[in-house]
Amino acid sequence: MASDGLWDVLNNDDVAHIVRSALSNNDADDFSKYTLIAQELVAAARGEQVGQFKWKLSNGAMASTDDITVFVIPLKFSVNLPKGDEDDDEELLS
Repeated sequence: MASDGLWDVLNNDDVAHIVRSALSNNDADDFSKYTLIAQELVAAARGEQVGQFKWKLSNGAMASTDDITVFVIPLKFSVNLPKGDEDDDEELLS
């Protein structure tokens, strides 16, 4: 999940490539990898500073000058909700 500061300069393929690359380069049991991936995405959208108020991407395009917020949420840990109308937290936690 990310703000327009990221999506204004990176497309789905760019983001997917960065995430896949970062996941393959980090230990599967290291939960800090999600923070590292978010930081890599922000860095990719921010680019390199080329002037006092100018930032460029590695491809030469203008980088984001907007705020950039990124959350990497691992969906593999999501919980299947019980079927029915009951809202039973105990069942979800067991």
